[in-house]
Amino acid sequence: MRTDRPAVLATAAAVAVLLLAGCSGTPAEIPEASLTADPGASVDPLPSAEPSPEPTETAEPVDPHPALADLIISTAGLGPLTVGSTPPATNPGAAMVAWDEAFCSGEMWEGDGDPGRWVPSGYDNDTNYMGEPARPFYVDAVDAGVHRIDVMGTSPHTVEGIRIGSTLAELQATYPALAGPFAGPVSKVWWIQDAAGSVAFETQGEDMLGAGAPEQVILIRVLAPGVSPEFGAANSGNVAGACF
Repeated sequence: MRTDRPAVLATAAAVAVLLLAGCSGTPAEIPEASLTADPGASVDPLPSAEPSPEPTETAEPVDPHPALADLIISTAGLGPLTVGSTPPATNPGAAMVAWDEAFCSGEMWEGDGDPGRWVPSGYDNDTNYMGEPARPFYVDAVDAGVHRIDVMGTSPHTVEGIRIGSTLAELQATYPALAGPFAGPVSKVWWIQDAAGSVAFETQGEDMLGAGAPEQVILIRVLAPGVSPEFGAANSGNVAGACF
């Protein structure tokens, strides 16, 4: 049987063209469905440019004028009223004090300086170590800062609970590193001290308070850094901001 060679070659060439076209992978020959994303497939989210900030806690506001029973005595001051180089007018405890320009004026005034003094503001009388009504505290301050705070009332206390009326035994047990005593004319003075300032505790026993009375705290002073706590003031009239 005779074969037509030109026809065979033409047919082979056509088949080769089809095979090559099937391997070329041109877009025209990729099924349309394969170009569409699978709606059921999971897609990893793009990473955020910056991590979300952690929520921050808001600090509790400090009461600028705490009640007497809430006033904490520390080496830094009495409640928010701090000793040191902060002027009383801009002190965190400025609401606790006010300037009385005539505080020392009157018949008994013999000084030749300014009769004005910083005094407690907005506080009623407290009781002192004898249970009598008394100004809760006194302040010795100038424009440059508060130098001394004398606590006279029984309501303010240290964070550990020491206050006027606490016994010497309680004071020593609370502060094992308590310094002193310094012997005053009618009292003893003990103190704690750090970079913020000093707290001095003045005590008296039965020789001043009566038979059977335990030695106890009768006065507490907060002193600015650099002010020595080694002095007695009991029964002398020597209080912060005294008119002499």
